Amino acid sequence: MNDNYCIITNSRLGTFFKTLKIFKLEKKNFLIISSKKYRYPKKKNINVQYFSDRDHLNFNKLAFNSCVNFKPKKIILFYTKLIDKLIYNNFCTVNIHNSLLPNYKGLNAIKRTFKDGNKIFCSSAHLVNEKFDSGEILYQVSTPIKKLNIIILKKIAFKQRVLLLLALLTNKNASKPYSLLWKSTVLCPGLHKNEFKKELLKLFKI
Repeated sequence: MNDNYCIITNSRLGTFFKTLKIFKLEKKNFLIISSKKYRYPKKKNINVQYFSDRDHLNFNKLAFNSCVNFKPKKIILFYTKLIDKLIYNNFCTVNIHNSLLPNYKGLNAIKRTFKDGNKIFCSSAHLVNEKFDSGEILYQVSTPIKKLNIIILKKIAFKQRVLLLLALLTNKNASKPYSLLWKSTVLCPGLHKNEFKKELLKLFKI
């Protein structure tokens, strides 16, 4: 059974490697396609390829050819630029965005949420199309905010990305949009990391 996943990125992938460290997903195979030569942790089930995206069209062609050979079940983006239709028209391509879409599309969603003084912080996983953060929503998760603080928001955002990434990798309730909203208390500020792991293990039955 194909359990391959491709990650396209221009970041250090803190969320991705934290998720792997917590949940030990050795049976899944990953191809990381990065536009920057970060030193990612070496693991047996991870292959890394580097392509410069200074030429946007060429980067997408190289990434597409790699995906054709790798045959991923999903492509998950940790990438701040638009991906060409060559990729998302041929592969299930998903982006994780730190807002309750369709609100706060684009960059600086966390800062904009903080500036507006929202009492609930949300993140979304959505299919990718030709517009930023505009595709079909697969999952959304919300966390009530007890104290409005930008540092706390960033910590919540990180945990929400872990939760959404895990949902994408395990295909949890994939046919039910917004299925993770009711689990928002899992992500409340102050929850100990062991409790966080325990709740997620329970949720995804890993």
